[in-house]
Amino acid sequence: MKNIIKFLGILMLITLIVINLSSCNDNDDLDPSNPNGHSPTGELLPTEGLQYWLIDGSAYSVSIGTATATQIVIPASHNGFPVVAVTSGGFMNSNINKITIPDSVTTIGSNAFHGCISLTNVTIPNSVTTIGTNAFYGCISLTNVTIPNSVTLIQRYAFASCTGLTSVTILSSVIGDDMFYFCNNLVNVVISYGVTSIGSGTFANCTSLTSITIPNSVTSINIQAFISCTGLTSITIPKSVTLVGVQSFGYWTSNQTIIIPYASLSAADAAWGASWRNNCNATIVFQP
Repeated sequence: MKNIIKFLGILMLITLIVINLSSCNDNDDLDPSNPNGHSPTGELLPTEGLQYWLIDGSAYSVSIGTATATQIVIPASHNGFPVVAVTSGGFMNSNINKITIPDSVTTIGSNAFHGCISLTNVTIPNSVTTIGTNAFYGCISLTNVTIPNSVTLIQRYAFASCTGLTSVTILSSVIGDDMFYFCNNLVNVVISYGVTSIGSGTFANCTSLTSITIPNSVTSINIQAFISCTGLTSITIPKSVTLVGVQSFGYWTSNQTIIIPYASLSAADAAWGASWRNNCNATIVFQP
């Protein structure tokens, strides 16, 4: 009898050791910057400490709350309701470096990530329709961004002063005013067919921009859209453009070329108004 009791005791001890070892191995898989880690299926768990704000009793917006993680995971739902918005100013000036936004979110509020200087990685899901004013203003560590085709409204300065930004792909049909103002390291921009208007000051002071193609869906290039884009060697304005705003190419030099869809300057000025080339010394090439 004593031997049986002894054997059972040893067996229990071995079981406890195995359980502890398994627990240690599970902890090794956790992301140290995300205290919530992964679910048993490998899915990222929502970040602890986020603050949720009830909207009209049927949905939530989210902000950083008391969360201390640098890698943020926003859940698709909270308390049975969808999370549909990132609160205006919700993560402003925080030290986050990555954020996962679910495809339940339709709105990224004004100043949502303003001044998040460590933010290097963000994917805007194809559910987002609105990006608010200054949403990513001054996110100097962002290097690339894609605007999905679901976006129908982009307000002013959405990505302004993102000085680390080098590459942008715009799949949506809208480009906001001053959207990339002073993104002075932006080199490559892809604008998809369907965009109808390039906003005022959109690429102002993007001095490193070397190549851009304006699709022939564009009908307007607004005030100061490409002012001080001194890195561009040339740009072609398609025949679809019926409006070119004041100083759209201000401070361009004689080393730069603008190809216009008219046979003469007088014809272009008649269509757009002479102010389109105010403070512009670029070489004009006629290609009617």
